[in-house]
Amino acid sequence: MTQQRHPVGIPTGGQFAATNHAEPDIALDSVSAARLILPDDSFLGQHARCPETRPAEWVFGQDDSIDAAVGTVMDGPLSRGVVNAQRRSAFHAWHDWAMTRALETRDPAFDDFVMGLRTGATSLYERRMDHYKPSLDRFKHGGTPVYVADHALQISGTKRASLEDREHWRKLLKRTPNEAWHRGHLAAGLVLSGADAYWGMRDTPDAAAIGVATPPSAE
Repeated sequence: MTQQRHPVGIPTGGQFAATNHAEPDIALDSVSAARLILPDDSFLGQHARCPETRPAEWVFGQDDSIDAAVGTVMDGPLSRGVVNAQRRSAFHAWHDWAMTRALETRDPAFDDFVMGLRTGATSLYERRMDHYKPSLDRFKHGGTPVYVADHALQISGTKRASLEDREHWRKLLKRTPNEAWHRGHLAAGLVLSGADAYWGMRDTPDAAAIGVATPPSAE
């Protein structure tokens, strides 16, 4: 019997995964026309007590990698300081790219990914929003408007996400209504941590957003 090794500092045991999030059976209508242009980032694995090179078995969005991905957010840069302008710009780039992909493909999964980005970012800083009173409507389309997410990003540049804030984000991750929303909510924490490149999301953005294994071929 072979014992599976696990890097020190990364929680195990499925404590972050709420339910199984199966990969959707999705085929896109066209080759991606939207371009995801992101600033370089200086994130290193050691910033979140992760291996310097991400293990090959850690794949963003897969159930058996959820613990490690969430650990990157819980123990990473958000736990030690504010979000710099570079990472806020990256969040906007992901958000705008996903909205464009939703229009290009007419695939509602991209809309859900966008909503997940918004709930993910907002959940990290909503305790600092005096006039924002979220409810279960947050998990309905339009329940977290773009101006609320923008407000959260503004706060992220001046206030550190506390352990309580990050725990709130983690708990809401368990309540996301579907796979793409779950991916977006998780992605928000990773992007604001600067870990989207570390987790390979930038290499295949369509796959990161909605679970497409390979890009579609041109017709």
